[in-house]
Amino acid sequence: MRLEVLGSSSKGNCYLLKAEDDILILEAGVPIKEIKMALGFDFRNVKGCLLSHEHGDHSKSAIDLHNMGIPIYATKGTREAIGLPHKTSCEMVPEYTTLKIGGFNVIAYNSKHDAAEPCMFLIYHPEMGSLVFATDTYLIPYDFKGIDHYLIEANYSLKILNEKVCNGTLNTKLAQRIMKSHLSLERAIQQVKGSDTLQNVILIHLSDSNSNAEEFKAEVQKATGKPVYIADKGVQINLGRQMNE
Repeated sequence: MRLEVLGSSSKGNCYLLKAEDDILILEAGVPIKEIKMALGFDFRNVKGCLLSHEHGDHSKSAIDLHNMGIPIYATKGTREAIGLPHKTSCEMVPEYTTLKIGGFNVIAYNSKHDAAEPCMFLIYHPEMGSLVFATDTYLIPYDFKGIDHYLIEANYSLKILNEKVCNGTLNTKLAQRIMKSHLSLERAIQQVKGSDTLQNVILIHLSDSNSNAEEFKAEVQKATGKPVYIADKGVQINLGRQMNE
């Protein structure tokens, strides 16, 4: 399995999970031309697209993909907010529905974000094992077990926010909004550390002004003892499955 990052910021978010015969698109927040180019204009193995919520930096090209015949998987709230036709999109019911999308098994879980009905995803594929994809949520209220990979937001650190509020470069109300809509480095670390099956962590959706990529990477590596990657545009990461005897 290979993960390809097409975008991971407030400017646009999109990731490709590429197995031998299956491709799953995570988010559609970059121009459709970029998605087409990344796939070599070949959509034959694309099984669907998961959307976490309706904000444009995550859903910009959802209608374009739908018009091309790609199934869009989202909650009812997200689907209605974007205007996706009911009959041609696939509803995710958080914590109740396991959907098989090609060779992928996917379960949606409720997120905490300022959107209609946001969600995160637990994704399994035999070539990859299990992966949690969590973005645009200020809290992950789930204790996932047996996770091989985390594709997880680390949008800001409390240290940076506090420093900027104290020196007057960040408005208190804006800081509070950030804390109620995105996942902090501290909460991301709390979520991923201590897993005896964890293989690697990919940090996504870092804020341009409230994060420090190298420091974040070092802190997560220290906490987990596992490889950590920053999801910069253009990054490709192999997500194999480690077989534990």
